[in-house]
Amino acid sequence: TALHNVKNGALAQKGYAENIECIIKETLLVANKVGISLEFQTMLNTVNQVIANTAENYSSMNQDVKSHKQTEIDFISGYVIKEGLKLNISTPVCQSLYDQIKAL
Repeated sequence: TALHNVKNGALAQKGYAENIECIIKETLLVANKVGISLEFQTMLNTVNQVIANTAENYSSMNQDVKSHKQTEIDFISGYVIKEGLKLNISTPVCQSLYDQIKAL
């Protein structure tokens, strides 16, 4: 939402589905490797439910970017990337998202 300056509900559009699924898959690889048992379909369902429940909201990261404040990207995608590096797990979609947010 921060990259495209859209409300949370916009993420329900098909154009975002592939990115969302890739982010979930990368996060799952890292989580499962460190002993956190998560399943793809459960996470996807949860993400889609949050999108639906908060459809009219702007995410806090979106608001931070608009206000030129520090975002929580280091603690979200940054954490997945950092753990992935430790575990030799590639996280290119998370890295791209992280880099784009940092560039804003």
